[in-house]
Amino acid sequence: NRTLSTVVDHREQDVDAEITRSVENGEMYGREVSTRIGDEQKYFKLRVAPYGVGQNERRAFAIYTDVTGLRKAERELESQMQQLAESNERLQQFAYIASHDLQEPLRMVSSYMSLLESEYRDELDEEAKEYIDFAADGASRMQSMIDELLEYSRVRTEGKEFTDTDATDVL
Repeated sequence: NRTLSTVVDHREQDVDAEITRSVENGEMYGREVSTRIGDEQKYFKLRVAPYGVGQNERRAFAIYTDVTGLRKAERELESQMQQLAESNERLQQFAYIASHDLQEPLRMVSSYMSLLESEYRDELDEEAKEYIDFAADGASRMQSMIDELLEYSRVRTEGKEFTDTDATDVL
C-alpha cells in the first residue's frame, strides 16, 4: 500500500482501502488512477491480483499500465468531433441561407422568361425560341439544384437522430 500511495494521486484516497479490501477478500481489483508527475497529469490502469494466501497474510501483484497517451488521444478526438459538429452546423446554415437567397433571383429570371415566351413567342424566330427554351431549361435545373441544397440543409434537422451501433453486429 505504501508504494501505491506514492504513485496514486491523493485525490484517489479510497484506492488504498479498496485494494486492501479486495486483497483481503481474494478478489481482483481494477481501476484507472491518475497522478501529477512534474507538470504533466498521468493516467494509469491499475490491476491488483492477490496471491499467496498465508495463515494471516495475503500478498498481491500490482500492475500499472500507462494510458496517458490514450486519454490524450480521446480528448483530442472529442475536440475534433466538437469542431466537426460546429463546422457541419455552419455549413448547414450556409446551405439553407444560400439556397433561400438564390431562389428570388431565379424566380425573377423564370418569370421574365415565361413572360417573353407567352407575349412574344409568335413574333420570335426559331433561334430566339430556342434561346428561351435553353434559358427556361437552365432555370428549371437551377431550381432543382436549389431544392436539393435545401433538402441537404434539412438532413440533420428533419432526419432521424444517429444512434450508437455495435460494429460487430454490423459485420
